[in-house]
Amino acid sequence: MRSLEESNSQNQEADFSPQESFIVDVALWLDASSAVFKNGPRIKHSDFAALAPGPAGINAKEGRMEVVPVTMATIDALSSARVQLPKDLKSIDQRLDLRKTVEEVKRRFPDGVPLLDPIKNMLIKDDSFRNLIKVDS
Repeated sequence: MRSLEESNSQNQEADFSPQESFIVDVALWLDASSAVFKNGPRIKHSDFAALAPGPAGINAKEGRMEVVPVTMATIDALSSARVQLPKDLKSIDQRLDLRKTVEEVKRRFPDGVPLLDPIKNMLIKDDSFRNLIKVDS
């Protein structure tokens, strides 16, 4: 995770909310037939609107696992399930291995992966945080 201010030094005057000020790199399974991938191997910020989810399964001809930077505001939930990541996600094979791992996790949790409960799973005892969680629930 990196700060948006670190990533975008040209825009130092802008004020960002905490949810907008951090960028999280997320691995996404995307449709390989998308026009985005016909312009070269790298996804550009201007391509984000054209991204589409990939098909079910792990067929590398139909889908591509890509690491895409997103703001924290775009994340709805986190899972308490943890997986071992490949050491380097730059190669297509390593990203495909990650896709296989995600599919295995989904197979093991047919009712959906367990969601992270910050109070129970992270043992947060701060009363102000507990009150904040109650307000959002």
